Amino acid sequence: MAPARVFYQRAITADPGFAEGYYAWGVAELNLGDPETARRLFQRVVELDPVHPDALNDLGALELSQGKVEEAQQLFRRALQFRPSIVTAHLNLGNALARAGQPARAEMEYRQAMRLAPSDDIPYLALASLFEQQGRLAEALEVYRTVVRIAPRSGSGAFQFGVLALKMGNVNEATHALELATKIQPRSSLFHAELGHAYLSAGAFLRARQELEVALQLDPQNKTAREYLRGVK
Repeated sequence: MAPARVFYQRAITADPGFAEGYYAWGVAELNLGDPETARRLFQRVVELDPVHPDALNDLGALELSQGKVEEAQQLFRRALQFRPSIVTAHLNLGNALARAGQPARAEMEYRQAMRLAPSDDIPYLALASLFEQQGRLAEALEVYRTVVRIAPRSGSGAFQFGVLALKMGNVNEATHALELATKIQPRSSLFHAELGHAYLSAGAFLRARQELEVALQLDPQNKTAREYLRGVK
């Protein structure tokens, strides 16, 4: 048995009504890759402390992961009722609303998360993704620009920005963004493949080949990189 499980079991045996002990154990089970045990522990927390916002939020995330969108929304709303400043609860509620076909309300939740955590890239990336799904590409691109500015170490932000810029024909901007992404995450085969694609689009065939070969060295199964490589003269 994992040492963390032994520790928390002993703590709960000593104090069966200790809600925070159950919550910490639930988080440990999530980290150990056992969401079902985590679910039971979070449910126990809520039984002991019905206004525990973190347990409500985490329980909602587990419900959402199983497609229980309505149940998840209710849990996120309860969490925010007791602590309106939980950034992840706003994000999670936004994700649930987006899945429920309510993009306008999802956007409101993402924007609230952005206000609460203005230097965190995740709310911005969620909003940009929502805009992309709606076909609001110019707005999505502007959000990605903001991510690169406020979170210059966000590899995902630079990557998504570059991919969308390239899709929209902004080759120079795409190239700069994807170069940044590969500097932040040099071991990403996907990032190198898309940078190779950008170089290919710009007619820089030698640099394209170099990046695509790096992508394949990192992941020989990268089919996208192989496809792009066929277009190199």
